[in-house]
Amino acid sequence: METTDVVICGCGPTGAMLSAKLGRHSVQRIILERDEIISTDPRGIALDEDSICCLHACGIYDMVFTDIGQCTGKFKFIGGVHSDLGRKSFTEGGTGHPGFICHKQPAIEKHLRTQINGCSSAQLRVGSTLTSINEDDDWVYATYTDKLGKSKPVRGQFLVGADGKTGFTRKMYLEPRGVALNWKLALPAPEMHPDFLLWAKGYSPQQVYNLFFPIDFRFLCISQRPAVYGRFGLPEDYLWHFEFLVLPEEDGQDMAGQKDA
Repeated sequence: METTDVVICGCGPTGAMLSAKLGRHSVQRIILERDEIISTDPRGIALDEDSICCLHACGIYDMVFTDIGQCTGKFKFIGGVHSDLGRKSFTEGGTGHPGFICHKQPAIEKHLRTQINGCSSAQLRVGSTLTSINEDDDWVYATYTDKLGKSKPVRGQFLVGADGKTGFTRKMYLEPRGVALNWKLALPAPEMHPDFLLWAKGYSPQQVYNLFFPIDFRFLCISQRPAVYGRFGLPEDYLWHFEFLVLPEEDGQDMAGQKDA
């Protein structure tokens, strides 16, 4: 049976970052990733200061502000039931150091995988679907199906589940043991909304966009429907994250539509 020090299930940001950092210490590891290419859906959008330091430790700090994301400035907590998104917040975060950035998750994964692929102590196996996990006093055993459909066993001293909340590790191994919207926007234009009043006042498309999709990250602290929203990625990407509570009597799919959201 193939043996390694660490078996990592999943090569998203968590699994990829762990693998890159283990590579700094020459730890032998096998990374099993189900998907053959990096997902283009940016599931996560924000990194705090500690995460930025981790990217630095992985050797990709030069990519943080050039390809991965941007410093977001302050994150604001807004209270009350109202529609005034510019109301003074009751607290603001951030320090003199870039406290957090809003990022493109696919870009993080791309650069972390570059570090993994350049490391002789790592084996990234894409197209590998985990099918079983077992353990004894000495080893953790995993079985997976490779991209050709062949079942293969592997064992390690440690197994790390980094395959997400719907992944095999959690759903099929841990849970039996008891254990938001992302939009890519286009700049508004007079020909798209000819009757919009701000055109007559001399506003540019970028200025209108900035009014409706402000730079600072906002947490709407409303008991009936808490929400969070803000930009992520690079400014020219026009990516927007919007997350809010869906009430028990509401349909999540309907609420995610353009009309209700």
